[in-house]
Amino acid sequence: MRVSDIRDTDDASGVARRLMAALSASVVIHDNELFVSGSVGVAIYPDDGTEIEELLKHADIAMYRAKEDGKGRFHFSDSSMTARAVDKMNTETRLRRAVERSEFVLHYQPK
Repeated sequence: MRVSDIRDTDDASGVARRLMAALSASVVIHDNELFVSGSVGVAIYPDDGTEIEELLKHADIAMYRAKEDGKGRFHFSDSSMTARAVDKMNTETRLRRAVERSEFVLHYQPK
């Protein structure tokens, strides 16, 4: 099956599994056998977006979720991932600004 023939999540799962299998095959470079793995994020048109930038953003978020789950995994995009990524980004931004403005105070508590 070609990527252009994908019609539903079952088709996409099959393609992702074949891609993961291809990535896990060993490669020989200069007499050294190397093994690689990959993490794949899947975004489905039009459910996850109608523009390429939007689809790539959702696939990227899903890929990072797959990485969190461990090597050699794939994950589908869902709205909770996007909300979680936005929350994480906002929290990180607020923490960076707080550090820049010296809004943190260190307290020592002796044992």
